[in-house]
Amino acid sequence: VQSLEARPTNGHEDHLSNGHRDAQDELEQELIGLRSELELEKQRSTQQSLGAERSRRTAADERCMVLQALRDFVTGEGQLSEAKAEEALRQLLGESLRLEKDVDLQNAERLLKKQEHCHREELRDLVALCNQELRRRDRSASELL
Repeated sequence: VQSLEARPTNGHEDHLSNGHRDAQDELEQELIGLRSELELEKQRSTQQSLGAERSRRTAADERCMVLQALRDFVTGEGQLSEAKAEEALRQLLGESLRLEKDVDLQNAERLLKKQEHCHREELRDLVALCNQELRRRDRSASELL
């Protein structure tokens, strides 16, 4: 048995071998090209996702600033005018927000009256509880004498 290296080849086998090498070289070149395209696509995708992430963060930061300004307005710590606060609220909640001042004032007055009534009831309960505790202590002191 002769080894493959020692075996004589004819022209037909050489032609097939060269054709196979040419096809393999073409496939390798195509593979290199596809890998390059894949790398470029990865870079584009990364840049796009970084841009999208940057946009999301910017939008979130802007919403946070609006919320902080509105919080400061509500607590009285900010220097935001009522018109600017309304504009900020519209920006935050969208244009669908309807702020009708007359209705809001009536509603606010109704809520304040309700809160005042609840506060008055709680004060009465607290005074009653304090009086009860004072009476209990007074009885305890009387019993000690």
